[in-house]
Amino acid sequence: MKPRHVHVIDAIWNLNHQAESPTPVARVSGISAFLGVTAPSITKLVNELVGKGLVVKHASETDGRAVTLSLTEAAEEIRELYVHQFHEHLCGVLSGIDPQDAATTVATLQAMHRLMGADRGGEWTTQVADAWPAHVETLMAGDESRSHTATKQ
Repeated sequence: MKPRHVHVIDAIWNLNHQAESPTPVARVSGISAFLGVTAPSITKLVNELVGKGLVVKHASETDGRAVTLSLTEAAEEIRELYVHQFHEHLCGVLSGIDPQDAATTVATLQAMHRLMGADRGGEWTTQVADAWPAHVETLMAGDESRSHTATKQ
């Protein structure tokens, strides 16, 4: 199992669980967007996972062209093991960081993410920003000096 397979498994799991739907909703296009990888690459990986018995393809009941994806129990176990091991590893690596330093870093990265998204004018920026803590909004409120207005002369 290659790391890219685990990433696809994790993306399928996340897309299906975020939708809170009784039927699978994950599609190649969604996985492609989730991972930032081209659709043909995802199709190849999905087909490999189907061949390994880790992913199941489902024909859409409403659109004959669409295929949704779900994980087998074995894939769920692989994902759980991966996530658990990854979090255990991170806990060990990051245990020496002061909690206040970590909070400051998170707030800074979130502010940078928001500014970069606003600069691109993406609709997703608003959706993601809605989930951020209120104190990040406070940091960004009224700070127009960070915009590109200085370059418009």
